[in-house]
Amino acid sequence: MRRAEDQQTERAASQPKTKRELREDERIRRFEQLRKDNIGAVYKRLAKVLHPDLEMDPFEREKKSRVMQEVTAAYACGDLHALLRLELQWIEGVGLDAARLGAEKLHAYTELLKQQASELEAECYQLCFHPRYASLLVEGPFGLPVVMNGPREAAMLDDLNESLQLDVERLGSADGIAVVRETLRAYRDARQDAEWTCRRRRI
Repeated sequence: MRRAEDQQTERAASQPKTKRELREDERIRRFEQLRKDNIGAVYKRLAKVLHPDLEMDPFEREKKSRVMQEVTAAYACGDLHALLRLELQWIEGVGLDAARLGAEKLHAYTELLKQQASELEAECYQLCFHPRYASLLVEGPFGLPVVMNGPREAAMLDDLNESLQLDVERLGSADGIAVVRETLRAYRDARQDAEWTCRRRRI
């Protein structure tokens, strides 16, 4: 069976690829190239095409100067989306099928941006566990560290503080003795319930 599979693989490799397979290979190659690109590479390509000093026509020079300002601002802000949009508008040749090529590029760049967003999300998650923020970590289930939810902890402490203040006010009132008796009764009942539950489990 293994020999038959090897022979089938060899036959498939020796057969010439169809136009559809060649187009798919080219699309994958182009997509992988786009994945390797980064914001600096896109900026360099745009600067090479749009630099106003390289344009002889005064009208085109003025237009490229305005677009180059957009490119520089997008690069300074790290706005990959804006740079890719400008690249699609300016770098593609006039004789190409811009609609088809644009759709392919947009799809590839969308995948690239999704990947970058996922990587950034993972980095943000890992940042919580940096030693600098160790004081925000508490031991969770199975001994794994869990990031403390600051706002939730603050709200719980505020509620506890408010409850304690109410208890102090009640103890200082004329009903202070009644409050103490009520608290002791509740504590005794809770303890009896716990003991009863423990006995039932033993039975």
